[in-house]
Amino acid sequence: MDYQPGQHVRCPARPEWGTGVVVATDDGKVRVDFPTVGFKSFAIEWVKLEIVANEAPARRHRSLASNVADIQANGRGLRPEIDKQNIERLIGELEARVKRRIDMSFPMNLRKELLVAAQPELSLSTIRQLARWCKTDGIYGDGMIVAQKISLALFGVVLDRTKLGT
Repeated sequence: MDYQPGQHVRCPARPEWGTGVVVATDDGKVRVDFPTVGFKSFAIEWVKLEIVANEAPARRHRSLASNVADIQANGRGLRPEIDKQNIERLIGELEARVKRRIDMSFPMNLRKELLVAAQPELSLSTIRQLARWCKTDGIYGDGMIVAQKISLALFGVVLDRTKLGT
């Protein structure tokens, strides 16, 4: 089966997971974000996900306005006009700087929440990840500059991880 990012799918073997969104396909695998269990990866040759038309996945995150109100003292939220082409380029730069496979979930979440979703909206956990990347050091010092550019493009400010308690 040919799965595409943004498709809504269900796993017949796990109906309790609900309707998920395909976020990526590569190396013979499909990665899906389910509302109840998060990200799951499947070997395409072994899984038969059911493609669901006209059904959005259940929401598990509060609105962006609520998230931003909680985390930014100045009350600034996601900019109304996001240059998706610029964000895609910056996410690509960030991916190039990821050193550990586990850390690839951050750029994948950014892509899913900002570019694949019909309405761009960041979850609180992704906003906190961005804030952590905006002030980091060590092996990810070069990724910090890209994260700051993403933060500026999305919010007009560099997120402060201290204010977010992260």
